[in-house]
Amino acid sequence: MNDRDITTRGIHTDCLLNYETVKYFNGEQHEGERYRTALAEYQALEYRVIGRLHFRCVCSTLTLPPVSLNLLNLVQNLILVCLTPNPILLLV
Repeated sequence: MNDRDITTRGIHTDCLLNYETVKYFNGEQHEGERYRTALAEYQALEYRVIGRLHFRCVCSTLTLPPVSLNLLNLVQNLILVCLTPNPILLLV
């Protein structure tokens, strides 16, 4: 995605800096098509990245609470067992 971003920005900057040359040789159509193609490729990759981020967010939302709750219970039980002087006294 970074490569596409660099390419798109390069074409954009090239068109702006060489505006007079492009205009003189009637290259507006060519440069416009070149920029549209680069921008479409960048946007296609951007949609894929955004989709993957949303997928990861949904997956973490679905799996994280049960795991974190189990981990919290485990740590709580370890603290009770380790810090209690006589665990047998708790049962009485």
